[in-house]
Amino acid sequence: MRTPRRTGLAARLAMVMSVAAAMISVPLATPAQAQGNCVAGSRAALWENVFSVQLMRTSSCTYYSKLTIDDPNWGIGSSITWKVEREEKTPYGWYVTETKSRSTYWAAGSWNTGTVEGWYPTAWEGDDKHRACYRFNSGSWSCTAWMNI
Repeated sequence: MRTPRRTGLAARLAMVMSVAAAMISVPLATPAQAQGNCVAGSRAALWENVFSVQLMRTSSCTYYSKLTIDDPNWGIGSSITWKVEREEKTPYGWYVTETKSRSTYWAAGSWNTGTVEGWYPTAWEGDDKHRACYRFNSGSWSCTAWMNI
């Protein structure tokens, strides 16, 4: 004996509700967060006379770039763009897999980019690097060295 098939709106609604319940019951976690906690702080920096660009790590093992401008007059009329990059080792070599950047006109203050993933230093150590960079207007990039955790 065959069971009757549900059709129509009720069947679609039941399917949507079961998928939603499954998604809610499984906690979402990034690989970095699943690995543990990191020590937050600066990992690398480019310290110029009137500003700095720093590679920062959060306690959840993600990375971002922080721009701090001390002298509001030095670069007046210029724009500055800064970014954080993540590079991963693959079977085909090293590739930049994630970048977050931000731009502003010159002014005193401090700003952060968005974050990119990072790995907790255990199983994947050596396969994940990060760096911070900046440029004025549309000039060339100046970057910190690639940092391995």
